[in-house]
Amino acid sequence: MLNKLCLLYCGSPEYLSKQTDSYKKPNITFHGGKKVDLNIVAKMNEFAGFLKLLRKLDENN
Repeated sequence: MLNKLCLLYCGSPEYLSKQTDSYKKPNITFHGGKKVDLNIVAKMNEFAGFLKLLRKLDENN
């Protein structure tokens, strides 16, 4: 459950448990009056994290 919350809110377990203030706000926004599926939001955040990791790995090579 903690991993799902971390993905949903783009925060680490330490951030969610208030052990740190370190938080990087995601650049994904939703517009319109439609209901947002939180599972989709979590998956998009996970995907964005993977892209950041790939960029970082590419920069190091």
